Amino acid sequence: MFVAVFIVHIADDFGRMEKALIYGVGYLTLFFTGAGKYSVDYYLKNRKNVANQ
Repeated sequence: MFVAVFIVHIADDFGRMEKALIYGVGYLTLFFTGAGKYSVDYYLKNRKNVANQ
């Protein structure tokens, strides 16, 4: 998404870049913080742990 913003849409106004910026920030947020306890992988991991006990 950041390639789309800074390479493809750099000459465009902010309205054309806005969607790519929003998706890029959302992606980076999930990438660095993880999905947390509401994610599917958290649920599956805990389900396995409960079954093994």
